[in-house]
Amino acid sequence: MTHVDAFAGHPTLHTMDVSNNHELADVAALDFVHTLRADRTGVANLQRLGHLHTLSLSGCDWVTDVSALGNVHTLDLSHCMQLMDVTALRRVHTLSLAGTNIRRVECLDLVHTLNLAGCHGIDDDGVNALKFVHSLCLDGCYQLTSVAGLRFVHTLSLANCTGLTDVSMLGHVHTLDLTGCINVQDFAVEQTT
Repeated sequence: MTHVDAFAGHPTLHTMDVSNNHELADVAALDFVHTLRADRTGVANLQRLGHLHTLSLSGCDWVTDVSALGNVHTLDLSHCMQLMDVTALRRVHTLSLAGTNIRRVECLDLVHTLNLAGCHGIDDDGVNALKFVHSLCLDGCYQLTSVAGLRFVHTLSLANCTGLTDVSMLGHVHTLDLTGCINVQDFAVEQTT
C-alpha cells in the first residue's frame, strides 16, 4: 500500500492499522480516525495528525519533527531513531520513547505514563526531573546511577538498571520493579510519614 486517500472521510472508520508498509509516506488523509497505527512506515510529515487520540509510529526512521503531536493522548514513538527534540510532547498523557536516542527528557515532567526503556542517552539529572510522572519505565537504562528525584512516582520500573546501587529513597513508590538490578545493595526504604 502506498496511498490511503481512498479511505479519506470514511464515515465509520474508527481505527486503522497501516503498519509495515515501508513505501507509505503520507497518511494525512487518515487525520479523521480515532486511532492510527503506522509502525515501520515511511511516514515523516505529521502536521495533520496532531488531534488524533491514539497514534503509533514505532520504528518510523524518518520521524524527526513531532511539534504537531503535543495534543495526542496516547503516542508511541519507540524506536524512532532520528527523534531528538521532544519538548512539544510534555502534555501527552501516555508516551513511549523506548529505544530512541533522545537525551533531554526533563521537559516530559507532565506526562502521566512514560516509557523510556533502553534510552541510553538520558542521564540522572534529566530522569530525576520527572518527579510528577505517574508511571515511569526506565528498564535497561544501565547508565543511570541515581533515582533520588523519583520518590513520588507511583509505578516505577527499573529492571536491568545495573548502574543503580541505592533505592532507599523510594519510600512513596507504590509499585517498584528491580528485576536484574544486580548492584542495588540498599533495600532499606526510608520511612514515610
